[in-house]
Amino acid sequence: MSNESELTTKELFRKWLEKLQQESWQLELLISGFALYGIYESKSFISEISLYSDKVSNPFFINVLTTLLNVGWKIFFINLLVHVILRSLWIGAIGLRYVSGEIDYERLNYSEHFTTYLERKVGDYDDFIEKLERICSVLFSYTFLLFLFFLSAFLFFIIGIFPIILFETLEYERIKRIGPYLNLLWVTPYFLFSLVVLFDFITLGGIKRVKDTVIPKLYMPLYRFYSTITLSFLYRPLIYNFIDDKYTRKLFFLSLPYIFLVTFGHRIISSVDNPHIAENYILMDTGLNVYHHYYDDLTKEHNEAGSHLFENRFRLPDFRLSSYYQDEDIQSIFIKARRKDKDILEKILNVEPHYVSGVRFSLFQTHKENKQPQQEAIENAYKKLFAPLLKERKDLKKSLRRNQGNKPALQSKISDLDRQINKLKTKKKLELETLEQDKHQNILTNYMKLFHFSIDSQSYQDSITCYFSTHPNNNENGLLCHYPTAHLSKGHHTMSLMRLRNIEPLNNNKIDTTFYKIPFIKR
Repeated sequence: MSNESELTTKELFRKWLEKLQQESWQLELLISGFALYGIYESKSFISEISLYSDKVSNPFFINVLTTLLNVGWKIFFINLLVHVILRSLWIGAIGLRYVSGEIDYERLNYSEHFTTYLERKVGDYDDFIEKLERICSVLFSYTFLLFLFFLSAFLFFIIGIFPIILFETLEYERIKRIGPYLNLLWVTPYFLFSLVVLFDFITLGGIKRVKDTVIPKLYMPLYRFYSTITLSFLYRPLIYNFIDDKYTRKLFFLSLPYIFLVTFGHRIISSVDNPHIAENYILMDTGLNVYHHYYDDLTKEHNEAGSHLFENRFRLPDFRLSSYYQDEDIQSIFIKARRKDKDILEKILNVEPHYVSGVRFSLFQTHKENKQPQQEAIENAYKKLFAPLLKERKDLKKSLRRNQGNKPALQSKISDLDRQINKLKTKKKLELETLEQDKHQNILTNYMKLFHFSIDSQSYQDSITCYFSTHPNNNENGLLCHYPTAHLSKGHHTMSLMRLRNIEPLNNNKIDTTFYKIPFIKR
């Protein structure tokens, strides 16, 4: 009785699915429409996430996230847009069928040669509608399957190289020493064994078809491990339902080329509209280029006058002048701090950082201060001065609680000790603040050594005044430097900026240098 009831339930469920399948086009159009709108609106948000890569010491994880979002955006936008167009064509074809019915080749009165050709190639109108229906239905699910394939491949590579990235970013030296050995034990076998799973995937289960009992038992742990880390077990029914049909199997084989094309397609084909004009970054060391990205005022004008399609902010370049047209007698230039600056400051200029660099596990403290020997010496010296005073005050308070001796006298001694302790605290705070001020000033002075500043070939290195600052573009850290222009004549001038970029460890710590020439007009 229970089996009959179960069969009846399954039959009802199948009938419901068949009915839902026939009417699924409404849900497809609705979801595709909402998804396309959301995807279109999210483009600027995805672009702005990449801006935060300048604000972290290791931008690997942000770059990973932006790559995942960008490729996913392309897959969904392209596929769903095609799906909406084809589904709309399908609806239009059905509407036309209501009015015109089937294709009447006799009424067209074509020659026998063309009539035979059209009947063979174009065929029945209902067949055309059925083909559109199959393409639309498959394309909708294929979109999600493509993204899940890419997500799995992405997770596979990230998990494979994660130990390498982790050991490079951690601040603990002991862990860094054992990092290469752990990488050898993990990374090499990880990618070697994955080739077996990849072969099985490309051959649509070639290893799974082996009837021998040993090979399936050996392969099963690998299969389960990689399916777990890539999350492919979540959409396994979709995969097997795709590859068990001849029609959908063709799309499955197109998946890897399609993902590759979406990911790297923008780099495969390029065109040059004006071959005589070099790119902006090449012209920056010539002084012959006015690029709005390097001026605050021109950037503002460009954004206000430009298109707002996919509007988003752009990554700040290495520097930015306050204005192209300079009217005031004192102007400013913002020089962005770069991640490689710390290598030059620490290894070449021997400047101690303010914070300990690297990834660290913390809950209530975001940055760990890098204490200098002078700071520790001051704290230890005052700790010795505080110790007897604190002990004496503790003993006096204990005597006061026990009503031993003269209370006014004890209270007077405690007050006197409090004054001495507070005086020492003030003195200690002043010394630490002075040391902190000197440390910040030393970092600023050495930071200014990373670049050389001149106007019309005349050095301004001794005329500029710099402060630590953040730029409003995306709160990028850097130096805001002011320079005088009162003595400059009206007209065109060229600012030259030499910037030390990074150290080349494999070339005897040679420092790579970049030169910029930025024109401006004094009015």
